[in-house]
Amino acid sequence: MVSILAAVSLFLLWFLFVGAVTVADGIAGGVIVLTSLFLFRRSRSALWFPDSRQGPDRGPSSGSPRGAGALLKGLLAGALFLPVFAGKIFLSGLQITFMALQPSITFWPGIVRVRTGLSGMTGVTALANTITLTPGTLSLDYVADGDALFIHWIDVSEYDAATLDQQVTGGLRPWVKRILE
Repeated sequence: MVSILAAVSLFLLWFLFVGAVTVADGIAGGVIVLTSLFLFRRSRSALWFPDSRQGPDRGPSSGSPRGAGALLKGLLAGALFLPVFAGKIFLSGLQITFMALQPSITFWPGIVRVRTGLSGMTGVTALANTITLTPGTLSLDYVADGDALFIHWIDVSEYDAATLDQQVTGGLRPWVKRILE
Protein backbone atom coordinates (compact mmCIF):
# COMPACT_ATOMS: atom_id res chain seq x y z
CA MET A 1 0.00 0.00 0.00
CA VAL A 2 2.84 2.38 0.86
CA SER A 3 4.47 1.70 -2.52
CA ILE A 4 1.23 2.55 -4.32
CA LEU A 5 0.87 5.75 -2.31
CA ALA A 6 4.49 6.65 -3.05
CA ALA A 7 3.97 5.99 -6.76
CA VAL A 8 0.82 8.11 -6.92
CA SER A 9 2.48 10.92 -4.91
CA LEU A 10 5.56 10.92 -7.13
CA PHE A 11 3.41 10.80 -10.25
CA LEU A 12 1.40 13.83 -9.10
CA LEU A 13 4.61 15.61 -8.14
CA TRP A 14 5.91 14.87 -11.64
CA PHE A 15 2.93 16.64 -13.20
CA LEU A 16 3.33 19.54 -10.79
CA PHE A 17 6.93 20.09 -11.91
CA VAL A 18 6.29 19.46 -15.61
CA GLY A 19 3.38 21.88 -15.61
CA ALA A 20 1.49 20.19 -18.44
CA VAL A 21 -0.84 17.21 -18.52
CA THR A 22 -0.21 15.39 -21.78
CA VAL A 23 -0.06 11.72 -22.70
CA ALA A 24 3.67 11.93 -23.48
CA ASP A 25 4.40 13.57 -20.12
CA GLY A 26 2.25 10.96 -18.38
CA ILE A 27 4.14 8.09 -20.02
CA ALA A 28 7.53 9.67 -19.25
CA GLY A 29 6.47 10.34 -15.66
CA GLY A 30 5.16 6.81 -15.22
CA VAL A 31 8.40 5.30 -16.52
CA ILE A 32 10.52 7.55 -14.29
CA VAL A 33 8.39 6.92 -11.19
CA LEU A 34 8.33 3.14 -11.65
CA THR A 35 12.05 3.04 -12.42
CA SER A 36 12.81 5.15 -9.35
CA LEU A 37 10.69 2.98 -7.09
CA PHE A 38 12.36 -0.14 -8.46
CA LEU A 39 15.91 1.21 -8.14
CA PHE A 40 15.39 2.55 -4.63
CA ARG A 41 13.32 -0.33 -3.25
CA ARG A 42 16.17 -1.37 -0.94
CA SER A 43 16.25 2.12 0.59
CA ARG A 44 13.10 1.20 2.48
CA SER A 45 15.03 -0.72 5.09
CA ALA A 46 15.09 -0.21 8.84
CA LEU A 47 18.10 2.06 8.51
CA TRP A 48 15.96 4.64 6.71
CA PHE A 49 12.48 3.69 7.89
CA PRO A 50 12.92 2.33 11.42
CA ASP A 51 9.42 0.89 11.78
CA SER A 52 9.66 -1.38 8.74
CA ARG A 53 12.18 -4.05 9.80
CA GLN A 54 15.08 -4.71 12.11
CA GLY A 55 18.07 -2.67 11.05
CA PRO A 56 21.82 -3.15 11.33
CA ASP A 57 22.37 -0.29 13.76
CA ARG A 58 18.99 0.41 15.31
CA GLY A 59 17.94 -2.95 16.72
CA PRO A 60 14.45 -4.39 16.60
CA SER A 61 11.51 -2.57 15.14
CA SER A 62 9.85 -0.06 17.44
CA GLY A 63 6.36 -0.81 16.20
CA SER A 64 4.24 -1.78 13.27
CA PRO A 65 5.08 -0.68 9.73
CA ARG A 66 4.01 2.83 8.86
CA GLY A 67 0.56 2.66 7.30
CA ALA A 68 -1.21 4.80 4.75
CA GLY A 69 -2.84 6.96 7.44
CA ALA A 70 0.49 7.83 9.01
CA LEU A 71 1.93 8.52 5.57
CA LEU A 72 -0.93 10.89 4.76
CA LYS A 73 -0.46 12.66 8.12
CA GLY A 74 3.22 13.04 7.27
CA LEU A 75 2.39 14.48 3.85
CA LEU A 76 -0.02 16.97 5.44
CA ALA A 77 2.58 17.95 8.04
CA GLY A 78 5.10 18.38 5.21
CA ALA A 79 2.73 20.67 3.34
CA LEU A 80 2.21 22.75 6.49
CA PHE A 81 5.95 22.79 7.15
CA LEU A 82 6.93 24.33 3.81
CA PRO A 83 5.72 27.89 4.54
CA VAL A 84 7.13 27.70 8.09
CA PHE A 85 10.50 26.59 6.73
CA ALA A 86 10.46 29.29 4.03
CA GLY A 87 9.83 31.87 6.77
CA LYS A 88 12.74 30.52 8.85
CA ILE A 89 15.03 30.71 5.82
CA PHE A 90 13.92 34.28 5.12
CA LEU A 91 14.43 35.43 8.73
CA SER A 92 17.83 33.70 8.95
CA GLY A 93 18.83 35.37 5.70
CA LEU A 94 17.90 38.76 7.15
CA GLN A 95 19.99 38.06 10.27
CA ILE A 96 23.00 37.11 8.14
CA THR A 97 22.50 40.24 6.03
CA PHE A 98 22.48 42.45 9.13
CA MET A 99 25.61 40.70 10.43
CA ALA A 100 27.37 41.27 7.12
CA LEU A 101 26.44 44.97 7.07
CA GLN A 102 27.79 45.64 10.57
CA PRO A 103 30.94 47.80 10.53
CA SER A 104 32.67 45.42 12.95
CA ILE A 105 32.51 41.69 13.48
CA THR A 106 30.04 41.10 16.30
CA PHE A 107 29.55 37.36 15.91
CA TRP A 108 31.63 34.37 16.89
CA PRO A 109 31.38 31.24 14.69
CA GLY A 110 31.79 27.80 16.20
CA ILE A 111 30.74 24.16 16.18
CA VAL A 112 27.95 22.96 18.46
CA ARG A 113 26.60 19.52 19.24
CA VAL A 114 22.86 18.86 19.14
CA ARG A 115 21.04 15.62 19.94
CA THR A 116 18.56 14.72 17.22
CA GLY A 117 16.12 12.56 19.18
CA LEU A 118 15.07 10.93 15.89
CA SER A 119 14.82 7.18 15.45
CA GLY A 120 15.95 6.66 11.86
CA MET A 121 18.49 7.92 9.37
CA THR A 122 15.77 9.45 7.20
CA GLY A 123 14.78 11.81 10.00
CA VAL A 124 18.38 12.60 10.90
CA THR A 125 19.20 13.30 7.25
CA ALA A 126 16.12 15.49 6.82
CA LEU A 127 16.95 17.44 9.99
CA ALA A 128 20.58 17.89 8.94
CA ASN A 129 19.54 19.07 5.48
CA THR A 130 16.95 21.54 6.77
CA ILE A 131 19.53 22.93 9.18
CA THR A 132 22.05 23.27 6.35
CA LEU A 133 19.51 25.05 4.14
CA THR A 134 18.96 27.66 6.85
CA PRO A 135 21.47 30.53 6.43
CA GLY A 136 24.11 30.69 9.15
CA THR A 137 24.21 26.97 9.91
CA LEU A 138 25.90 23.98 8.31
CA SER A 139 25.55 20.34 9.36
CA LEU A 140 28.98 18.77 9.56
CA ASP A 141 28.74 15.26 10.97
CA TYR A 142 26.43 12.80 12.67
CA VAL A 143 27.57 10.28 15.26
CA ALA A 144 24.94 7.55 15.71
CA ASP A 145 26.42 6.20 18.96
CA GLY A 146 25.66 9.38 20.86
CA ASP A 147 22.87 10.59 18.57
CA ALA A 148 24.90 13.76 18.06
CA LEU A 149 24.67 16.12 15.12
CA PHE A 150 27.59 18.54 14.84
CA ILE A 151 26.65 21.89 13.34
CA HIS A 152 28.76 24.88 12.36
CA TRP A 153 26.87 27.88 13.65
CA ILE A 154 27.71 31.43 12.66
CA ASP A 155 27.13 32.96 16.08
CA VAL A 156 27.88 31.06 19.28
CA SER A 157 28.54 34.27 21.24
CA GLU A 158 25.11 33.98 22.90
CA TYR A 159 25.51 30.26 23.58
CA ASP A 160 23.06 29.06 26.20
CA ALA A 161 22.67 25.31 26.69
CA ALA A 162 19.05 25.67 27.77
CA THR A 163 17.97 27.31 24.51
CA LEU A 164 20.52 25.69 22.20
CA ASP A 165 17.99 23.62 20.25
CA GLN A 166 15.79 26.61 19.49
CA GLN A 167 18.77 28.80 18.59
CA VAL A 168 20.57 26.36 16.32
CA THR A 169 17.87 24.17 14.83
CA GLY A 170 15.15 26.79 14.95
CA GLY A 171 12.61 24.27 16.24
CA LEU A 172 12.90 22.13 13.10
CA ARG A 173 13.15 18.79 14.96
CA PRO A 174 9.43 18.57 15.94
CA TRP A 175 8.44 19.21 12.33
CA VAL A 176 10.77 16.51 11.03
CA LYS A 177 9.36 14.11 13.65
CA ARG A 178 5.78 14.88 12.60
CA ILE A 179 6.58 14.39 8.94
CA LEU A 180 8.74 11.26 9.06
CA GLU A 181 7.95 9.37 12.26
